[in-house]
Amino acid sequence: MFSFWVPTIECRRKSKKPSFHRKITPREQKNVTTRLNQLIETRLSRLSTGIPPNIKEIHIANGIATLLVPGEFEIKVTLLGETEMIKWQLLNVKILVEDYELGMGLPLVHPLQMNQIHGLLQTRLDVSANPIKEAFFFLHSFCVSLQLDVLFCQTSRLAAGRLRENITIEKYDTKERVLVVGYWVKRSKSKKLTVGQVKYDAQYRVQIYEDKEDKRGGLKVRHFPHAPQLGKLDCDAGMISMDRLLSDTFLVRCKERVMRLRRIIEAAEPLLEIKMTGFSIPSLQLALLPDSTATEEMLTVSVNSFCGKVLCDLGML
Repeated sequence: MFSFWVPTIECRRKSKKPSFHRKITPREQKNVTTRLNQLIETRLSRLSTGIPPNIKEIHIANGIATLLVPGEFEIKVTLLGETEMIKWQLLNVKILVEDYELGMGLPLVHPLQMNQIHGLLQTRLDVSANPIKEAFFFLHSFCVSLQLDVLFCQTSRLAAGRLRENITIEKYDTKERVLVVGYWVKRSKSKKLTVGQVKYDAQYRVQIYEDKEDKRGGLKVRHFPHAPQLGKLDCDAGMISMDRLLSDTFLVRCKERVMRLRRIIEAAEPLLEIKMTGFSIPSLQLALLPDSTATEEMLTVSVNSFCGKVLCDLGML
């Protein structure tokens, strides 16, 4: 068993109390930390087959092992002895999930809750056969739940603000860990509804969920209907954004609708010359008069990215 400092005992004649006055030297400290690093590395190598691949970085220095899961958490652990009976000691837990849109980069977890998480995780480490694996699944589950809650709060703000009446939260279930957002909604009235009540029907939907079959995976995105190059979540960066997800999705849906309009117009009579303009949000230009190149005499057809409505504009009017 290594020790961090070696006391010298000086016995006096009158007072037989020992005197501890020699501190650990820099050389002794270096030897202790070097030995401790070796012990930690040996322990981790024995657990290597059970360490989830989500842990991208493992750094051992000064007798402390730092394990990092990008965008989720970082933990620091150590050992306080050489024997196999010595349990892992949890030194620190840092949650890396952030919300720069609403939280301005401030911590999302209250310090009292972090203390509770620290204590509960230490208890799990003491009884687990693979403490590192246990720590990952415990904190990963918490971070996924936190990320989904952040996305729900961001969506609620968008639904009450800039995208009011254009998106709607159709489902949010913390137990199932699923969030369904409908966009490009249409307002309709039904006889079954009370007076003044309006029904919102979404033309498209995006579902954010945790795959029960893939416990190591993070939040996944599913679009209805499916299409290539739709918006995704960058959970590894830690700065998840519902605004960015919807904006990227709106651009793809606008392109889809413009291309569908072009096919319809090309199949109709009389045949008109059609030009595609714009890159990120394309639009159509139709020459209404033969041999006309003036922009004022062109009919411009585009799609509003907020609500999905088709817009027509004639410059001369």
